[in-house]
Amino acid sequence: MATERESEMPGRSAGWRVPECVRRVTLTNPCGLHAAAAVQLAATAIRFKAETTVICKVVSVSALHPCGLLMLKAGRGSLLCIHGRGEEAEAAVLAISRLIQEEFQEG
Repeated sequence: MATERESEMPGRSAGWRVPECVRRVTLTNPCGLHAAAAVQLAATAIRFKAETTVICKVVSVSALHPCGLLMLKAGRGSLLCIHGRGEEAEAAVLAISRLIQEEFQEG
């Protein structure tokens, strides 16, 4: 499920908007979000001009930091919310979501 919207940036004039995109994805790979998968996710996120975060339960971390991603303790079956904000938010969220859906190309 993906949603897109634009939000106003604080300190900017009215009408100046930043693209946002959100997608929810369930982890299906047997090992969940382990170290190698976290590195792949961060490597994917860094390619885009967007601030991307990954949320699991109530914990939100930057998609750019593998150690932070491991702090999510997201195992198989966990629901992740991928949030992107910025010029390439939609592309970033889509690429990260695909990586997760493809089980980090494992096996």
